Amino acid sequence: MVGISTQRWNLLEERSTTLFRIGGLMFIIAAAFDVANILVGLEDLRSGVGQAFIAAGWIAALTGLLGLYPNLADQNRWLAGAGGVFAVIGVVGFVGNGATALVAFVRDVPPTEAFPMFVLVGTIVGVLIGAILGFVSFSIVSLRSDVHSRALSILLLMPALFIITNFFVLSALGVPNPRPSEVTIFILSGLALTMLAIAYVLRTEAAPSDTTEPAPESTVE
Repeated sequence: MVGISTQRWNLLEERSTTLFRIGGLMFIIAAAFDVANILVGLEDLRSGVGQAFIAAGWIAALTGLLGLYPNLADQNRWLAGAGGVFAVIGVVGFVGNGATALVAFVRDVPPTEAFPMFVLVGTIVGVLIGAILGFVSFSIVSLRSDVHSRALSILLLMPALFIITNFFVLSALGVPNPRPSEVTIFILSGLALTMLAIAYVLRTEAAPSDTTEPAPESTVE
């Protein structure tokens, strides 16, 4: 991806593990709002502030995903580049998604009144492109290369599956939207565990190996 200096790519690569951890933490906090909604009834807070934390989790995760680009681009520049573009689109989409949720909460209006409809549609399209195509692209490149483990490649596919389940499968099954808190907790818990697992695998892969054999002792005759 042109236009970004090597220094910035290196910084993203170094921060990738931390960003996935932050994403997992954001999803855990968002799930806590759903738990509170079940216990004491905080639907407005859950739909506003809770949704903003969900958006923050995706923004952190997609930015962390960009940190994988430099190594994967050496294997398949076109697909990795496309995945990087999708991830950037996703970040923009989730920024809009989080802003919409917060503005609607503060103004106490439905999201459709917080911003014009074309902004909301663009936000949803960006969210789907980033969360699905971004992670799928990086997962495919990783599977086709030997840069990362197969475990990480499969984990990179999971966020897209959660989004597909939430947006399409549950809708086809007739689950109401906004989703019930119990359903949202399940999805957010899965996303949190996935992001934390990705961070763990990345940290493990980056750890120096301790399996180096000691140098043979020299013998003096």
